[in-house]
Amino acid sequence: MVSFKGVFLEGTEVVFIVLTFGLNADNIPAASLGAIAAVVIVLGIAVALRRPLSMINENLLKYGVGLLLASFGTYWAIEGLGIFRTGRESLDWPGHDLMILVLIAAWFLLSRIFVAALRTPTLVEVKK
Repeated sequence: MVSFKGVFLEGTEVVFIVLTFGLNADNIPAASLGAIAAVVIVLGIAVALRRPLSMINENLLKYGVGLLLASFGTYWAIEGLGIFRTGRESLDWPGHDLMILVLIAAWFLLSRIFVAALRTPTLVEVKK
């Protein structure tokens, strides 16, 4: 049931993203078809990969999703800063979409540094 909730949430998220792009492009019918297709595809992938995905450690999966969300969020946030400039055009990343791979690596490295720094050593009780 937990996987169903996760897939449902992701599918709903995809629908909202696709509809938002459709609103931005002034083409709701195409966006609606895209949203329906996204739901069908996500559900199909979930059913097809149910067993292999259930073998992946849940925390590892959450970590991977977190890295992707942080990377894409950083990429889009920086691009969106251009809206506040004259001309209201988005900022361009060097290397364009390939920069997302660099951001994934950077967030991975930064997260590993923080995990190592925040890991508390286990105290061993010494008997006298």
